[in-house]
Amino acid sequence: METREIPDQEREAFFDKVTRAAKGKFVQIEVLGEEIGDQLEEEWTKLDGLSYDPNDDTIYVHTAPMDHAIHFPVEVVTIEEDLSIKYICVADKEGLIQIIHFQEPLRLQAPLDEQSPLNR
Repeated sequence: METREIPDQEREAFFDKVTRAAKGKFVQIEVLGEEIGDQLEEEWTKLDGLSYDPNDDTIYVHTAPMDHAIHFPVEVVTIEEDLSIKYICVADKEGLIQIIHFQEPLRLQAPLDEQSPLNR
């Protein structure tokens, strides 16, 4: 598995790209913190989209039952395997780690010999 950090200036475009590839797929959101332990915020629910609002520095995970907000992310990292995202991990200013699990790995990139509109 490989990790890749998403820089601040690329977050808005990154989450737009993830939304195009992941809309309708199932995600689970886990929140970890020293004071709260390990909590499951949402369990395998259909994803409507992900977005980053640079004006209020918040990542939103949009699902049918609710919108989950991650305020003031200080680090956004993907965990990838075979060019597919398995998890997006977000560390926030409060010290919480929030993990967005994809039920099926999310392919954003095609192998180098393939052309895909997602790679543009």
